[in-house]
Amino acid sequence: MLVALKIGRSGNQLFQFAAIEKILKPNERAVYINFRHLTDLLPGLGDYGSFFNLPIGWKRHTPLIEEILKIFARFRLIGGVYEEPGGGTLSRKNGLLPVTMFWGGWCQNDQLLDVSTIAEVQVREAIPSLSSLRLEEGWNNGNVCFVHIRRGDYLTFPSETNSAALPAEWVFARMQDFRAEYPGLKFFVLSDDSVHATKIFSHVDDVSVIDCGAREAFHLMSECTHGILSPSSFSWWAAKLSNLRRGGSFVAPYLWAGWNSGGWIPNEFVKSDFIRYETVA
Repeated sequence: MLVALKIGRSGNQLFQFAAIEKILKPNERAVYINFRHLTDLLPGLGDYGSFFNLPIGWKRHTPLIEEILKIFARFRLIGGVYEEPGGGTLSRKNGLLPVTMFWGGWCQNDQLLDVSTIAEVQVREAIPSLSSLRLEEGWNNGNVCFVHIRRGDYLTFPSETNSAALPAEWVFARMQDFRAEYPGLKFFVLSDDSVHATKIFSHVDDVSVIDCGAREAFHLMSECTHGILSPSSFSWWAAKLSNLRRGGSFVAPYLWAGWNSGGWIPNEFVKSDFIRYETVA
């Protein structure tokens, strides 16, 4: 049995899930604790493991519980999966009991992942999730590009002075690049701040700002042929799933969430071959 405690929100939990899918032994069961964002995004993933959410009163004790489990692992009573220094590989150590804890970090490295289950579930759930948006007339025969604008916590991440939220000028420049390469392209803008997105893009004829929930936004982005990414795991997964089926073009800021800080964040392994990286001036 392989047990994982959630890290971050939906995009980060997808990385954890895909890394666990790759290292699971035959007939081994995965147990996911507090992965609510993951199953809210793709409910069908709930069939590929045991999912439990701790009662609200227990959540404040989670760090203590995890420290106790690490002590058990140190004495090899239980096993553990660990991220090697540098973040490029995972190692697994077995314990006396048939329980292994997953402490593999963020797993934002394409080489650590088995994405097949996530891709299968996303395809199966896309049409029901998107039907409410009624985008048939704006679908442009598939010649569409998502633009993901993440603000919210990114306005102060990784710090207040080095925000990872992208400037509008960079986004507009990338849209111009796509227009030149793919004439007649239509853009769908998805954001956690639809008021801001509408203010920025409402005057642009080939752009539609889509105000919807996270699940619908994720499926819509995954069904687009091309994408302009925020340095967000949510963006990355939508682009990855689209690229697997369509092989479109995707662009993101060079240095990812560290574009404003001078180094790759979370680390250089987040860099992916299917994405083109452009410097933010």
